[in-house]
Amino acid sequence: LLGDGIDVAAVRSRDEQGGTVIRFTLTNLSGHAFPTGTRRRLVRLYAGPEGGQADAVVTLAPVRPGTMFGAGGPALAPGGQQTVLTPVPPGASAMAYRLVYYRDGADPKGYAIEILSGTRPLGVWPVP
Repeated sequence: LLGDGIDVAAVRSRDEQGGTVIRFTLTNLSGHAFPTGTRRRLVRLYAGPEGGQADAVVTLAPVRPGTMFGAGGPALAPGGQQTVLTPVPPGASAMAYRLVYYRDGADPKGYAIEILSGTRPLGVWPVP
């Protein structure tokens, strides 16, 4: 059910300096905030070159008094979106991503599950 509540789109683009980036757009498809629940729940998008190191590029968590993950963005409202640009490393032929749900982001041994993943081939084609 978690994977049905959110969509991740990955589009190749250029940043303001002319560098190649992947624009990841997360869209909440559920009828409530995503993620929802306690202030300890979160989803984190990891991205990196296919076969290489994937880094956390955005964290979403419910905002409540005492929020634990201040570096992340707030949970997405129903129908809400968040977009993040991720630089493409030189020589990369594809960018891989995975969206992971953490029931308790403060517990390194706690329940976590990958809810979406994919690869965006870069290919040789004009960039808008």
